[in-house]
Amino acid sequence: MGSPLDYILNSDKSRSLLKQDFLTFYLKLSIVLALFLFPTKAKSVSYFEGGNVYYEYLGDGDSLGTNKYKLHFNAYLLCDFSPDSTTVISSLYFGLIHADTLFTPLELIRDSVIAVPNPVLDCNTVPPNTCLNKYFYSTIIDLPISDDSYIFVSSSCCRSVWITNTFVDRSVYYTEITPLAQQLQNNAPPILALPPSMFCNKVPFEISMAETDSEGHQLIYTLCNPFGVNGFDTIPLPPFPLIQYHVPEYSYTHPLGQNVPFSLDPNTGIITGTPDTVGKFTVGICISEYYNGQLLSKTIRDFVFTVNECVPHIDANISNYDEVDNDENTYTFNLCNQTQLTIQNESTDTNYINEYFWVFDINNQLDTFYEWNPTLNFPNNGIYTGQLILNPTQECTDTANIIIHVNELLQADYLLTYDTCIGGEVSFTSQSISQGGEITDWFWDFGDSTNSDAEHPLHQYLQPGNQTTTLIITNEYSCKDTVTKNFEWLPAPPIIVVAPNTFAGCSPLSVYFENLSIPVDSTYDIIWDFGNGEMSTAISPSYIYENEGIFDITVSITSPIGCEIDTTFTSWINVTAAPHADFNWQDEAISNFMPEAYFKDLSTQAIAWKWEANGEVFSLDQNPSFTFQDTGYQTVTLTVFDPYNCQDSLTLVLDVAPAFTYFLPNAFSPNGDGVNDIFK
Repeated sequence: MGSPLDYILNSDKSRSLLKQDFLTFYLKLSIVLALFLFPTKAKSVSYFEGGNVYYEYLGDGDSLGTNKYKLHFNAYLLCDFSPDSTTVISSLYFGLIHADTLFTPLELIRDSVIAVPNPVLDCNTVPPNTCLNKYFYSTIIDLPISDDSYIFVSSSCCRSVWITNTFVDRSVYYTEITPLAQQLQNNAPPILALPPSMFCNKVPFEISMAETDSEGHQLIYTLCNPFGVNGFDTIPLPPFPLIQYHVPEYSYTHPLGQNVPFSLDPNTGIITGTPDTVGKFTVGICISEYYNGQLLSKTIRDFVFTVNECVPHIDANISNYDEVDNDENTYTFNLCNQTQLTIQNESTDTNYINEYFWVFDINNQLDTFYEWNPTLNFPNNGIYTGQLILNPTQECTDTANIIIHVNELLQADYLLTYDTCIGGEVSFTSQSISQGGEITDWFWDFGDSTNSDAEHPLHQYLQPGNQTTTLIITNEYSCKDTVTKNFEWLPAPPIIVVAPNTFAGCSPLSVYFENLSIPVDSTYDIIWDFGNGEMSTAISPSYIYENEGIFDITVSITSPIGCEIDTTFTSWINVTAAPHADFNWQDEAISNFMPEAYFKDLSTQAIAWKWEANGEVFSLDQNPSFTFQDTGYQTVTLTVFDPYNCQDSLTLVLDVAPAFTYFLPNAFSPNGDGVNDIFK
């Protein structure tokens, strides 16, 4: 009786049925994929965590010239995809490729399911809900010994959607029985070692992927790029597509990151590394089997490394620090104006802490303390270092590093100087003291909504009175001290500054004198002399000049402490006479026969003119003319302007008289010709 492959390889019908066989295979495979993709639990699409395929030689086949093999497939799934679930795949299919031709699929039956043991962590607690199962599938097949390889391939769905370093929906798994392996009746390495269900972030690991070859062949272990496809692609023919890594951060040689320690010993199969990021990472491991230097088989183990944050059994921790470097587990204290420190020990878990002590280097002498919360006294300023050591002689130990900056004296102080009678800048000079750390920051609050970060600033106050200035200093160890001082600042202005709203105009002239002198307020005595005997004591007065003239302005300012300054502004205000509008027109009578009038300006102090007739402007000339369009009384208005835009107006009324004419004939011709026949 022939093997299952005899019909396919030797039958005359095989070629005609090949297309039908392939369609049947793809249909069955699609059903399998659908079961993986759409199980009854919606979230199960994220359960697949890797797998591998290999073959086992069982002896001669049932037909002459054939070998009997057992094809194994191991799949790793999260525990939610459990043996009790109705969504578990009881069988799956592998495609068989021979001489570049894809044949009727082989059905692999699920043999068993085992739980992958969680790692035993000496010093950490495995996070809850960490659970992984391994599913075993197999089938037995007879294969004729051939000069071509047999390739078994499957595409399994679906990978975890949380994979960090690659993007792919489905993995491609295959194994190849080479012609040499057929002749030698070879067994591929079985890959029995179970991978860990998880790894702890920041914790070094060492795991063995080593296998034992039953024939004693050489096994070489390397990191390699697994295969995979996206979507519902059909089973590919060799060469199979590679899984794509997120470059440049990840690659198959650096699956946990380019800067993360990760290595595989090619001879022992031992993997070492230290993950530094929580996540899921696809790792490919190739096991190459050699016989006398010739490659017999290559098995690829595709697996997801799950990295979690693990809770250490003990954690050296301190609560009342000023700064912390978590990567180095270093705590920094800044003692400001004191030399004593009590450290609050918050280490956990006390159930696992069997021994602890503190050690500090104080003036080159090591002092040891055994209290849970020790109190330390330091002799002087300086930098002191120490450690908290938990379980020093045991496997599970932890250490906290401690740095203490002692600042025995930090005192903020400053000197201020200024001219008490001349209102200039105030000079602030820091006289602060820091013993134990250099002063790095000065913050001055001048009390008038302004500040400075200079060590020795100058500041100009704008308002007189009681001033409050605060200095805050900070040293290199973040220690701070504050000093506040009050002082009276009541000088006279260094210069009197006055800004009138006008310097010249016609009488009556209103002038507003804005006092811009600094400093000045209502507590200052201010006397204004407007140059005509009139006075004012307002800070910024207004005054109306009734008479013409040129006036000097004198201002005197006296501060509350008697500082004086006065200034005279000579010939500052010029008050002129207001303009007067006047005009007339020619003596001839104005009528509808002679409607044009000629006007003459008789105004004084005028430099501009505006003429209006009956409310309508008709000229800006000094002596214009105007032609009236109607008879009767007409109004004419003249408005004049002086150089300061002062103005005056005059309106007069003109009478445009109506004039009449008539014709009296002195002859007629009563001859009946129709012309001048009647006298009238």
